[in-house]
Amino acid sequence: MSNQLETLIGFNLLSSGFHIGTSYIAAHDTKQYQLEVAEEDFRSSMASSVEGSEDLVKSQVLATRSYGTVYLARIPHSRILPPIIAVKSEILSDSSSLQKERKILQTLSGCPEIIRCYGDRVTIENQQQIYNLLLEYAPGGILSDLMRSHGNRGKLPEADVRNYSHMILKGICYMHQKGYVHGDIKPSNIHVFPAPDGVISVKIADFGLSKRSGNGEIYVDGRLHVRGTPLYASPESVRCNMNEPPMDIWSLGCIIVEMVTGTPVWSCTTMEDLLHKIAFDEEEFLEIVDGLMSVNGKDFVYRCLIREPDERWTAKMLLDHPFIVGDSKPVVMIDKFFPFLTSTPEVSHH
Repeated sequence: MSNQLETLIGFNLLSSGFHIGTSYIAAHDTKQYQLEVAEEDFRSSMASSVEGSEDLVKSQVLATRSYGTVYLARIPHSRILPPIIAVKSEILSDSSSLQKERKILQTLSGCPEIIRCYGDRVTIENQQQIYNLLLEYAPGGILSDLMRSHGNRGKLPEADVRNYSHMILKGICYMHQKGYVHGDIKPSNIHVFPAPDGVISVKIADFGLSKRSGNGEIYVDGRLHVRGTPLYASPESVRCNMNEPPMDIWSLGCIIVEMVTGTPVWSCTTMEDLLHKIAFDEEEFLEIVDGLMSVNGKDFVYRCLIREPDERWTAKMLLDHPFIVGDSKPVVMIDKFFPFLTSTPEVSHH
């Protein structure tokens, strides 16, 4: 697709290969949003030592983002850090987003379901000061990779969906309790860590758009807004720029639908259509997963995707939901509000 400046429903979007359904889009500027593909192929480069910092060795470019470049790296003489780490690098004068991310990750360092930060370093590369954020490396890639590798057209078994949702939810709950909103929960920001015994763990990463809850303007100006990735944006964030904890729960619900069906919740051809659907359409999400999830699983999705943020369940409430705790007794609300779902299979025992 060509790069072109498009005016859509009251604001400008700088498009760089927008492709609804397979690309994951990030927005970082309050006036003009840079849409970028968040799932780029890994690109290799020759290993080289960083000039002026003999102990930090960058070897491979993992990704290029609006905030800088992500490298595979190592610190050979460290007795504390793992042998391989990920490093986000940007010119020091342009690194405010990475420095903010470091501070947030330090605050959230007590949660196993959130990516670990090992500190930062300033190096001299090509006669420029470079800010480097040292992070835990995910050898399993991202959740999108895991879905594609599973087969069955990207659909995951409900037992796996439950386990991954539980881990993501614990990370979200910890973050919210610490007073932060992630603001860009999506499959490419969920990193995968396979263990030698085959058990897979997932962790939340990429806190560049995170903010303090309660800190930000809410306005209704007749325009539709986007912060983060539109495919996972909540109705209130699109309608009135309300970016608070409930938006992370909505994003989790979208991820669960995608893990179950193998495709994103929304299928649109234009940004205008997508944002209008998110803001105003009464999508029957449970019909999408009908026949693919247990009654409790569908109820969990419903609790995440309630359109009114004040009625949407919190992370703490969802951690006690039967779908997460493995209670096989079906919840009762499905029968009352969605009678067409009563014939779905019983929740599996795991």
